[in-house]
Amino acid sequence: MEADTEPSTLLIVDDDTVDRETIRRALESAVPGSHIDQASEAEAALEKLRRREYLAAFVDYRLPGRSGLELLQQVRSEGLTTPVIILTGYGDELLAVEVLKAGAADYLPKSRLGEDRILMCLESAKALARGRIRPCRLDRLTGREREVMNLLVTGKSNKQVASELGISRRTVESHRAHIMEKLEAGSLAELVRCVLQAGPQGLSPP
Repeated sequence: MEADTEPSTLLIVDDDTVDRETIRRALESAVPGSHIDQASEAEAALEKLRRREYLAAFVDYRLPGRSGLELLQQVRSEGLTTPVIILTGYGDELLAVEVLKAGAADYLPKSRLGEDRILMCLESAKALARGRIRPCRLDRLTGREREVMNLLVTGKSNKQVASELGISRRTVESHRAHIMEKLEAGSLAELVRCVLQAGPQGLSPP
């Protein structure tokens, strides 16, 4: 039997009742009229994901038992097609890169549940689901921009990149802005996917 598909159906997976309600309200505000399913742990979420294809699943990284990352890996290993967006209670670029490399559509700190950020995540999910990922034009970058990019996509912060390259944090921020513009990446998620798509040359020395 084919999975039931409702384009406006979203799934929230979080063991914290208050957080689930906060996320639900944010999603309803960003996507009016959407139907939202909920689960409090990974096994219940898997059962839902096996029965239905969602527009996206918003999954907390720190779930009891099986973590959000482990749930994501299970979803991918079973060939389930719902895009997964990982939620955490804090921003961490190293963690973001980890989940993106594992196949997450995007990464969203719970402190950034604004409408614009949610819609950006959903656009990433749609593009990933439909295979519409634009070519990664690394040739547009200067040598220094490639150096900065290589460090960013390993999860290093602007401060860490600045220290490693011996340049100011402000200079790193400027390079980062130019990198995002040249590669048409609207988020770290898109930048990481761009580099992964480029294959071995993505992280090769400039």
